[in-house]
Amino acid sequence: MKPLGVFLIGAWLLMHHLDRATQTGPLLGRKLLFLSLLSVILLAEAAGEVVLFFSISPSVLVSCCTTVTDILDRPTSTVPQSLLGAGYNTWLQTVFFALTFFLIGLTAFLAWVKNWDPWPKGGNLLLTGLALLAGFNALLFLLVHIESLAPRFMGLPFHHCLYCLWQYVPDSIVLFLLFILGTMAPGWAWLLALTGRTGEAGGYLPRYMRSLFSLAALTLAGSVVMILLHLYFSSPGKL
Repeated sequence: MKPLGVFLIGAWLLMHHLDRATQTGPLLGRKLLFLSLLSVILLAEAAGEVVLFFSISPSVLVSCCTTVTDILDRPTSTVPQSLLGAGYNTWLQTVFFALTFFLIGLTAFLAWVKNWDPWPKGGNLLLTGLALLAGFNALLFLLVHIESLAPRFMGLPFHHCLYCLWQYVPDSIVLFLLFILGTMAPGWAWLLALTGRTGEAGGYLPRYMRSLFSLAALTLAGSVVMILLHLYFSSPGKL
């Protein structure tokens, strides 16, 4: 629930910023409703943390954080292998890069279109599809890093832990942050289009949408550039 909480906090802050840009504050009611729903989610997540903490006995033996990702029958490898075959790593990387470049191109185009109207005929469908594609691409991002990129970047072919990746290759933290922003921005644009159409806020909305599309295109492109650079320098003969 933590990623969902961060995403919704960002969406609320954008809604609040859009409302403050107006003279009449037409989004006040929606902001309060959204904040109430967000508070319930954050409280549920915090309660889950407390329950988990008190349910763990001090005598319980714990293993390395990499156990789940390093075991031979881990779902991140067995599921793609059953669907794509033994060469699933190549397929995963191909689909991930193709979809990421598509998202970069589409968000860059939407950012380029001046006075883009977020609610023309079919506009909601476009924004919904874009947000869903970004979410699906995030799953591919995690799979590709766990199964292929993390071991290669660390130079440890049988070690798949993302936490260790951040320790061995510290700039990968920046890579992940860029990708997270690029993934959340289309979702923020979708939510802002749904909630920001009221009164005076509607006139400011296209500018906010273009800014979010620009953010998505730039951050996704930055993360891809970092991945490609790491792939180049981790290839044989480059170390």
